[in-house]
Amino acid sequence: MESKPVILIRGTQCPPEVEERFDTWYSEKHVPDVLKFKGIKRATRYKIIGGDKGCPKFLVIYEFESRQAFEEYDTSTVRDAVYEDWLRISKETGAEMIWRVQYEAIRT
Repeated sequence: MESKPVILIRGTQCPPEVEERFDTWYSEKHVPDVLKFKGIKRATRYKIIGGDKGCPKFLVIYEFESRQAFEEYDTSTVRDAVYEDWLRISKETGAEMIWRVQYEAIRT
């Protein structure tokens, strides 16, 4: 069976007054901690342009080598640690995860 890549997408919001702190934490702490898991190929962060359009302001896409790699990550100690840190920063800043979804590649 062919191994297809999987992406994990998260949409997040945070109050404007803590955006700089949240962005620094996400880029300098959170993403590097997530990337400690070896089955992740890359992480890319985005910020919405042109107003919110009813969508989260921030988006991150984590690219996994395969569904198996994603499933291993989702039950790993790495994921547990980054989730605990997420709970801490969200309590401190009021940041919210609006949604989290995974997709498996169909065709490239």
